[in-house]
Amino acid sequence: MVETIEKIPEEPLHKQKRAFIFIGPRGSGKSTHTKHLQETIRSELIRGRSILPDRAEQLEQSRILIPDEEFLPHLRVRLDQIRRRKVIFDNIPRT
Repeated sequence: MVETIEKIPEEPLHKQKRAFIFIGPRGSGKSTHTKHLQETIRSELIRGRSILPDRAEQLEQSRILIPDEEFLPHLRVRLDQIRRRKVIFDNIPRT
């Protein structure tokens, strides 16, 4: 399932950012499709596990998500660094 989220117009249309969010169960091919789409449309790719990679690796075996209180501030920093108008999120949102 792919959804497009559009920002409320606060700035000119040519400067607005768009986000593509891939949602699906583990092993459904989200990462494969996001990588292909990223290359096709030349977009920014943000993967959930790349926000806090050390913490994600610690919790991966138990399949526990990084708590939102810890994850979301780091995601905000990453979003503030985006320079492209097109963004693909892989495994975000998580809850």
